[in-house]
Amino acid sequence: MKKGEWLPEEDAKLLALRAKGLSYDKIAERMGRFREAVRKRAMRIGVSRDRINRYWTPEEDAMLRKLYEHGYDMDEIGIRLNRHRTTCGVRRKILGLTRPKIEAAPVDQRRKDNERAARIAAMRAATKARIHALTGTK
Repeated sequence: MKKGEWLPEEDAKLLALRAKGLSYDKIAERMGRFREAVRKRAMRIGVSRDRINRYWTPEEDAMLRKLYEHGYDMDEIGIRLNRHRTTCGVRRKILGLTRPKIEAAPVDQRRKDNERAARIAAMRAATKARIHALTGTK
């Protein structure tokens, strides 16, 4: 890792990379410096906020749509788009993206499922009682 004085070319590169929306981690990796050194230098030369607002590109919108439709949550989408999960959630609402609602099973099917579950529970209880009776435990 590089240490020491910052050159004017490095300052320009740091500003350009932050303007593109890259994180301090990514900038540090590209510049061969420690993350904390990059963050402190950015603050010294006028980049005072941790995040820089940037507009959504059509490619990012398309990726958000695709990932959301495939069931990814906002944390995963944010990581893939290098954006905060809340920002992704707000953008999802702006784009009008919703997940399809899962239809409830018909009443007859739910009744059958409940009856089956009750029979299974009764069989388990009876088996448990038999085991306790045979072993003399409770």
